[in-house]
Amino acid sequence: MKPAISLFRRKLRFHNSPLFLIDVFYNLILILLVMPLFNSAFKLVLALSKQSYITSQNLSSFLKSPSAWVFILALIITIALFLFTKISSLIFYCNTEGILKHPQMLRILTFGLKNVYGNLRKGNIALLFFTLPFYIYTCLPLILGVILHFDFGNLQSPKILTYKSILILCLILISLLSMPGVFALNYCIKEGCRFTEGLRQVQAALKGNYRKIWLSYLTRNFAIFLGYLVFYYFLLFLVSIAVYLFSARVLAVAVFLSAYPVINLYATLFFSMIAFIYNLNLSTTQFHTYMEIAADHTLDELKIASRPRQGRTKKQLIILRTLLISLFLAGSLNFYLTIRNSSLSIRDVFQGTQISSHRGNSHIAPENTLPALEQAIIASSDYAEIDVRQTKDQILVLMHDSNLKRTSGVNQYLSNMTYAQLNELDVGAWFGKDFLNTRIPTLEEALEYCKGRIKLNIELKINGTEKDVEQQLADLIVKYDFENQCVVSSSKYSSLIKLKEINPNIKTGYILSAVYGNFYNTEYLDFFSIHSSYINKSVVDNVHGAGKEIYAWTVNSTSELLRMKSYGVDCIITDNPTHAREVIYRDNTNDTFIQLIKQMFKTRSRYQATQLIKY
Repeated sequence: MKPAISLFRRKLRFHNSPLFLIDVFYNLILILLVMPLFNSAFKLVLALSKQSYITSQNLSSFLKSPSAWVFILALIITIALFLFTKISSLIFYCNTEGILKHPQMLRILTFGLKNVYGNLRKGNIALLFFTLPFYIYTCLPLILGVILHFDFGNLQSPKILTYKSILILCLILISLLSMPGVFALNYCIKEGCRFTEGLRQVQAALKGNYRKIWLSYLTRNFAIFLGYLVFYYFLLFLVSIAVYLFSARVLAVAVFLSAYPVINLYATLFFSMIAFIYNLNLSTTQFHTYMEIAADHTLDELKIASRPRQGRTKKQLIILRTLLISLFLAGSLNFYLTIRNSSLSIRDVFQGTQISSHRGNSHIAPENTLPALEQAIIASSDYAEIDVRQTKDQILVLMHDSNLKRTSGVNQYLSNMTYAQLNELDVGAWFGKDFLNTRIPTLEEALEYCKGRIKLNIELKINGTEKDVEQQLADLIVKYDFENQCVVSSSKYSSLIKLKEINPNIKTGYILSAVYGNFYNTEYLDFFSIHSSYINKSVVDNVHGAGKEIYAWTVNSTSELLRMKSYGVDCIITDNPTHAREVIYRDNTNDTFIQLIKQMFKTRSRYQATQLIKY
């Protein structure tokens, strides 16, 4: 084993940085090209299956749609092709030590594509679909770390521990049983043979060495797993310190809870690449050692096999580079627009209960104003709920009441006033001196202000005097490209029908003050907005079973927030989004760091009080 260990260490020194770059390159392709493509396909499939939302309650109905099965099959095949291309390219580079001092991305990508094409022509499908066990084998430490942080809902702690233990043991067993297949994948990529032939050759060569290889694999991956945990918790500690230093005390916990899923995502991505590269090097080293293939001989063969033909090289490189650059730029633009417009539908399927600030963050700023919207953004709200009415001269503005007296002191109906008249009113003085001379914003101003910063729940207020208000609203949403960054709700069902007929891409929700009868399958709706006192588990399950979402309003108390969370409502509308986020997401977060942040603020408060007493 000493030569194998020496070779492995040499490969780590030689390969780590280049392999990391290649892995990053493929991950960029996945993020910029593959994800947006399937996001668009997923939205189309939802529309064809007449669903706006996927849950466990309506999953069976969704799967009855032929388009859903076409999408799932296409997704599996595309992921398998992508992963196999990536694995082929990386194994090719691992086998070219001494030839490629730096990763020649076009050459490596070309080999990966050619290898996939060659195996498809040979009908080597088994090799293609072994990529999933290969990834479990190479990313086991990261997968175990994710399981430890996975939320199993409302299960009690002993059950959670049991389920996690069973899942971890199953994954370890799958990884160990996949080891011959991992070696066979190396063999097939190098020799170009069928998977069954490669597996037969590997099993013969590894006979009597399984225990030794398994022990080496488990020992090294346990060390990687410990490294992941140290890195992860150290990162959380650094974020806790940053929150303490740069956030206001009232927002500190909410800021940390908002950052927590982002930390999980990037820590997972980073360590997935480290674990993958480490185990890829380990598997190729063990493959060469136990298959008794001399490194120099392998390199000579690859050098000859991969040498490009001289007559067409320059032209081919120009075409390939142009194609890759074009795809990269197009993918970057598409991904930017997808994120900016909050149109990543696949992400929404896996998202938990969202928080919507009622009338902006009306807890600390005057309702339905730009300052309230700014405070909703600062509080990391998912949505800002706003009320929209039409003025006498057909301008859409933000205002909840039909009469202006409560917020401006002027006893006039908004529908009887022009926007010029409304613009002279102060709707901030009643709330506090800090908001003197705050004006009523137009919906257009609100859309421009919130674009790319926060999503909006636009409640359309109807009193019967409006003119083409639905068309006007739809036009503004399209003008600011807000179709995927807003929903429109109203207690006037006929207005929602008109809006949906004008633009089917706008999500619409019916506001209900009470719940009775079978209303769940009402057409032209994507969600129901219901007063929380009328929501129970049965209502939530029936709404989800109809392929729709459910929003709860207006939820402020801790007990009611926890009740809505336990039922699985999709969005909570609240006057205090900071408190709501802490209550809803605290159980899904490491509580130690929340307590650390609070303790640091308490210590600082005591210190400041001591200094005041001294002076």
